[in-house]
Amino acid sequence: MAKVKSGWEYFTTDESNQNDIDIANIFRVDFAKIPIDMVSGKVIACFRASRTIQAISELKNLEYAKYLWNKFSKINHYDNINFDEFEKCENIFTMLDDKETEDIVFLYLQDLGWYVVPNSRQSDTFCFEYFLVNKNTKEKARVQVKTGKTELNQQNYTKFDEKIFLFQSNDLYKGINTDNVVAIRSSDILDFMKKSLDWLPSNFKTKFDMISLGKS
Repeated sequence: MAKVKSGWEYFTTDESNQNDIDIANIFRVDFAKIPIDMVSGKVIACFRASRTIQAISELKNLEYAKYLWNKFSKINHYDNINFDEFEKCENIFTMLDDKETEDIVFLYLQDLGWYVVPNSRQSDTFCFEYFLVNKNTKEKARVQVKTGKTELNQQNYTKFDEKIFLFQSNDLYKGINTDNVVAIRSSDILDFMKKSLDWLPSNFKTKFDMISLGKS
């Protein structure tokens, strides 16, 4: 994790010229080494090969970054972390970004015996986040995950031959249950997270901790 500590510089030292550096426009930074499983899903999703810099505007990710910097740099640089934002969180799902929500549903389903086909998890996969297989029942399934106030209508998925797992983080479902459509309740995912915090990626436990700090 890097924190910028200078303005823009054009890096034209003897060393840079000798090494024929490709990019001479730099900012000086301080680094703090953090575990890879604490990196926010939104940060990972915002890496774009065609962009030098990608802004991440979501406030919770900014406060999460401040929290991690204080913890791992061993310097309490940020004393203005807005824990009020986390106090407003009704549940852990309001702290998770869309990629982290997909990840926790992924892990939950794997815990139930479903396996995700890795190359099915592409950004251009129409309508679904990933494709699943069950080694015990030989069934196949697809998964749709939505956050925020985006409602999921179960009737829209009855036309598919495979089993369809739906997850809406605020339980905003329409339609009736059918044989091939399963609407996962947020309480089921929450129970799974609480009992699994000792092995889940650290970003989930950290965000649970931040909500607790906000409410204390």
